[in-house]
Amino acid sequence: MQRHISTLILAGLLAPASVADDFYVDAINGSDGANGGLGDPWRTLTHALAQVPTGDQTIYVASGNYDAANGEQFPIELRPGQTIQGTGDAIVTSHGNLNAFYLQPGTIWDTVELNTLRLRGTHGLGVYTTWGDFATSVVLRNLDVSLSGRLVNAESSGAIAGGGPITLENVHVHDGGGLIWLNQWDCANTFSIHATDCTFERLDEGVNESNSANIPSAMTFTRCRFSDIQWDVINADYTNLTMESCLIEGGRDAVNINSSYVWGSATIRHSTLVNNSGVGVVNGGSTTSILDSIVWGNADDIGLIPGTLNIQSSNIGDGTGAGQNGTISADPLFRDANAGDYRLMFGSPSVDAGVLAGTDLDGFPFDTDGDLDTDPQPDMGAYELRTLFAPNKARIGSKLHLDAAGATDQYTAFFLGRTEPMVTPDVTPFGRRWIPENQLELIGTHKILSPHGVRHTVYLPNSQPLVGLTFSFQAMTRSAAAPSGAAWSDVAAVQFMP
Repeated sequence: MQRHISTLILAGLLAPASVADDFYVDAINGSDGANGGLGDPWRTLTHALAQVPTGDQTIYVASGNYDAANGEQFPIELRPGQTIQGTGDAIVTSHGNLNAFYLQPGTIWDTVELNTLRLRGTHGLGVYTTWGDFATSVVLRNLDVSLSGRLVNAESSGAIAGGGPITLENVHVHDGGGLIWLNQWDCANTFSIHATDCTFERLDEGVNESNSANIPSAMTFTRCRFSDIQWDVINADYTNLTMESCLIEGGRDAVNINSSYVWGSATIRHSTLVNNSGVGVVNGGSTTSILDSIVWGNADDIGLIPGTLNIQSSNIGDGTGAGQNGTISADPLFRDANAGDYRLMFGSPSVDAGVLAGTDLDGFPFDTDGDLDTDPQPDMGAYELRTLFAPNKARIGSKLHLDAAGATDQYTAFFLGRTEPMVTPDVTPFGRRWIPENQLELIGTHKILSPHGVRHTVYLPNSQPLVGLTFSFQAMTRSAAAPSGAAWSDVAAVQFMP
């Protein structure tokens, strides 16, 4: 018996920790007198978050309107460790001059997350720390935001206080007031911003930072679009900014780091800063690096930069740095700048003129053969020229459009492969072929009559056996730049959907 009891105790000690409880909120079918379980959800987020303790907890939010009429009391207080997870079309609408959510101080090891919600009304999230407090890490994912105020208001003050990281992933902020406001002084740790795959458009203001602390904040933007921002897009006192594969167009100053702090820096890689009414880049800090980027058509492309300016393999409209380190000043040949299409056309001087690897704003690698000379090189700017473009998904019974790039008056042949592209392409005299040679099917030949290329349309049969399959498409185009007189395009993989 004693051995059996000891075995049970040992088993209990070795068993995994219990999974944190999940809770549920439903504005339509819930009740704040319920227990918050899957079959007995609460009605309001206000009540739910007051009941759920600090810790690793997830509150699932059903479709519905979460506003004052539903009983919400703003700002709704978040605790460290909580995740608010929308499960449908959950709309949170604040009112007055209030944030929808307010975040309690915690530690940078704690995280609070808002995921798959629509935020409407005035302000989104308030993060405030003072003496002795540290901000909890904030994660904002898959949000659709349209507010008259800002998405995030963050403030930190006091010698022992500190901000935390604010992470945005796949967040769309549009048709409203502002994006992020950071205010920090005399604090031990500053806030940082890390945004990936986000779109910010038609806003009064962008990211603004006021910083009198002794250390810089950090801002990182990767594959983000900023469009039609009435005020400065990124305006910071004292920060280390990194921007990669981003587009900033239609704002006032695109990047303005206006502090005289000698440690502030800006690194802009594979980005396009274009048609802004103010300055493309201005930095009062120590180091500004513009790499593989296009800064073009702004009122002033490169403004006052008293510190070190490093421009490499970029296209600068006002001629700054031209003729040095691969930098040029020549019309980038955007596809349709008036319509906001800043992809490059075939023949652009920015094609195959970069040096850095990575992924472009649409998620494609910077390694295509954009000038059809069979030697793939990265392009300048936020977009890599795709010499064959197609959507990655298509419905059976619909039309599939394949767009090929090349010089006018040349011919393009379109090929189909009934498999996914090869992991490692075959290297041929015509460049990289991604479809096995014995699977190539010629599906059409066209003459290129426009600088925008040529389109081939595939009429997909309404056949259920195609659903879930992925086919490959590739084009071969006559090219004077190719040693063998023609070159393979990059490959397009298309999955068929019902």
